Amino acid sequence: MSHELETGTGLFVGQPAWHGLGKVFAVAPDVDTCYVESGLNTFVDLEPVYLSTPIERDGATILDTRCVEGQFAVVRRHDRQMYGIVGADYRVLQNIDMFNWFRPIIESGQATIEAAGSLKGGRRVWVLAAVKDAQADIVPGDTVKHYVLLAHSHDGSLSIKAGFTSVRVVCQNTLSAALGRKASKLLNVRHTAGAKLTLDKIRNAFD
Repeated sequence: MSHELETGTGLFVGQPAWHGLGKVFAVAPDVDTCYVESGLNTFVDLEPVYLSTPIERDGATILDTRCVEGQFAVVRRHDRQMYGIVGADYRVLQNIDMFNWFRPIIESGQATIEAAGSLKGGRRVWVLAAVKDAQADIVPGDTVKHYVLLAHSHDGSLSIKAGFTSVRVVCQNTLSAALGRKASKLLNVRHTAGAKLTLDKIRNAFD
């Protein structure tokens, strides 16, 4: 069973993850500290895609280079790692945007950040917050907590998922479980120009 957690990322509060990686805090830090300590303080950019074709000219082989219209590469800024090719309508959701989305409910005391990290080399990211006083024992000693999850991908393979889940996401397997579980109440938001406004409306509805 592979965790697929990216090296140098991962923040977990209270209980370490099963894979033993990432940083563990006894008490949840504030939003800005979580952003930095989780290793998610990185940015991605959309860059033009060029196609180079070898052609013969005057007895020599040269490259004929042209820009591919309507296609962009998603590139991580600090190490130039390319995640994928997306269309013209795609809009980036930066990692800082994820933490800022949680900021009002964290700073109001309604929830605390529980976990955050990067998967598949940075292609998928998530932030999970534990809802205050929202837990119950299914049977004595078997406590189920309720969380708010925000997850998405930088390579176009996963839309933005936001909502409630009872799964404590700490790796790729648990993220898949949260996304696939019927008990999770997750809404789907496309990576388009209106994504941030839609996410704000979702968060306000949670209140």
